[in-house]
Amino acid sequence: MFNPATDLILGLQLTSLLTILSMLAVWLPRPQIWQTLYGITLITGFVTGSLGAASLISLALLLSLLWLYTRKAEIALWAWLGLLLMGVLLGLHVLPGFHNHAYVSGVQLSSDTAPFSIWFNYDKSMYGILVLGLVFHQQLLRSWSGLKQMLRQLLPLLVGGLALVYVLGLLMGYSKWDWTPVMMFIPWAVKNLFFTVVAEEIMFRGLLQRELSLRLPVKYAGHACVWFAALLFGAAHFAGGLQYVLLSSLAGLLYGYAYKVTGRIEAAILAHFILNACQFLFFSYPYLASAI
Repeated sequence: MFNPATDLILGLQLTSLLTILSMLAVWLPRPQIWQTLYGITLITGFVTGSLGAASLISLALLLSLLWLYTRKAEIALWAWLGLLLMGVLLGLHVLPGFHNHAYVSGVQLSSDTAPFSIWFNYDKSMYGILVLGLVFHQQLLRSWSGLKQMLRQLLPLLVGGLALVYVLGLLMGYSKWDWTPVMMFIPWAVKNLFFTVVAEEIMFRGLLQRELSLRLPVKYAGHACVWFAALLFGAAHFAGGLQYVLLSSLAGLLYGYAYKVTGRIEAAILAHFILNACQFLFFSYPYLASAI
C-alpha cells in the first residue's frame, strides 16, 4: 500500500546509501565507476524527492567551475574562488533543491550536554564527491605501502594534536569525560565521515590550503597556508561560540599539517574523523551546555 511518509523516508535512505557508494568509488582506479554511481544517485534523488530541480543549477555551475579550474589555466584562479564560494554556500545549506535528511533531531547524550542532530546533507556530500573525483582522483591513495607510509607520518601528529585539543577542551570547561554507547555511534559516524568530514577537508585543505601553497611564492608559505586555512576553518564554527572557534582552529592546524606532512588528503580526512569520533565516544558531545 502506498504510504507517502514511508516512501519518502526510504527514498532518503536510498539516496544516502548511493551517495556513500559514490564517494567510496572515487578511490577506485577507473573514474567511470564513481561517475556512473554519481549519476544513479542523482536520478534516484530526483525520483525519491531527495533532490529538487533547483539543485541541477547548483550542480551544473559546480561542474562548470571544476572544468574551468582543471582545464583553463588562464582563469583557474577565478574558478578556484568560485569553487570556494560554492563550498561555503552548499555547506551553509542556503542553495535550494537539496532536501537533506534529518536522521535524528534534538538528541541529548547526557543531561549536561547540548542537544545535537544527525543530518545527511546531500548538498555538502555532492560537492565533496565532485571535487574529490575531478580534482584529486589521480592523487588518491591506492596501495598498502602508501597507506603504511602515510600512517607512520601521521601518527605522531595525530597523538600530539588529539592530546592538545582534548586537554584544552577539558581545561576550558568545554567538555568532560563522558562515555557514549557504541550503538549511537554508528549512524553518527556514517553521517560525520561521508556527509561532513570529506567535504570540509576537500574544501579547506584540498582546495584552500593546497592552492594557496602553490600560488604564494614566499618563504614558509606552506606553514602560513596551514595556519590561514585553520583559522578560516575555526571561524566557520562561529555558531558554537568563541571556545568552539578556538578549538576548531587548533584542530584545523592538526588537519592542515597532516595534509602538508603526508601530501595525502586522506590523512587530513582521517585525522578529522578520528578527532570527532573520540570526542563523541569519550567526551561531552557536542559540548557541555554550560560552555555556551
